[in-house]
Amino acid sequence: PPSPAPPPVVAEPLSRADRRKKRNKQQSKQHKKKQKLTSEPRPFDKLTGKHAQGTSQIPSSFDAAGSSIATTGYVGQRRDDPPKTFELSELVGPHSRYGFELRAWNGKHRVVFVDSSSRVIGVGVSLPANDATWADVHREAAEALEEARGRLDLKKGDNIHRRGCFPA
Repeated sequence: PPSPAPPPVVAEPLSRADRRKKRNKQQSKQHKKKQKLTSEPRPFDKLTGKHAQGTSQIPSSFDAAGSSIATTGYVGQRRDDPPKTFELSELVGPHSRYGFELRAWNGKHRVVFVDSSSRVIGVGVSLPANDATWADVHREAAEALEEARGRLDLKKGDNIHRRGCFPA
């Protein structure tokens, strides 16, 4: 015969002190979130720490003040038209309608892209300093991905989404 169902777990009501603690914690979280949303982003020159030190700044005429932002970074805008894949010549060069500038980067030094108000709008992350295993880590990751390729099971809508025309 099947075993009897376990008795339902009844949570004990919170004490007055626990309710106050929970309420204060929620208010504190809401206050921090509100402060974060209303505060101005810090300019690059005010940033400190190992990630900002020793970087090259690449200035831009772009003003990020009116851009959509999220705590996770990029906010993809939903569109009804299918995503377009651009050729490099469409983005850079004298006849480009976008006017981007192509810059060479060796990947060995950090670079920070800043807008017209010195807000960080992008980062070129470099190789870790003094890490002899870095190339091995990437090679092993590439091998693992290649080995798993045969088991990839894509559905009809997996190739096209708001991030671009690639599986996600």
